[in-house]
Amino acid sequence: MRSLLCEAADCVYNHDEKCTAHAILVSNTEDETFCDTYTNEDSFVAAAHIHADDAEFGDELSDSPRITCNVSQCAYNKSFHCHADKVQIDDPHDVMICNCLTYRHK
Repeated sequence: MRSLLCEAADCVYNHDEKCTAHAILVSNTEDETFCDTYTNEDSFVAAAHIHADDAEFGDELSDSPRITCNVSQCAYNKSFHCHADKVQIDDPHDVMICNCLTYRHK
């Protein structure tokens, strides 16, 4: 079972460094690899989360959500799924970017 440690304390899905999203998406730019599911507490999605049925957004604390990965250069990406045993997401920088610290180039 893969484990996920999320350091993005202000993410609406983060509860005690565990992710309540049923799945996360890891994407990249030319310079960095990041959790594309990150949503801070001030966002529109967070406001909807407060008023919606929690089952839609994730209601169980988990340290192993499904991880879809669009980063074809990552050694752990196999058919768009992350196969790393442990995944670590960093605290955000530049307001909205939470790097995937597990990323390793093929």
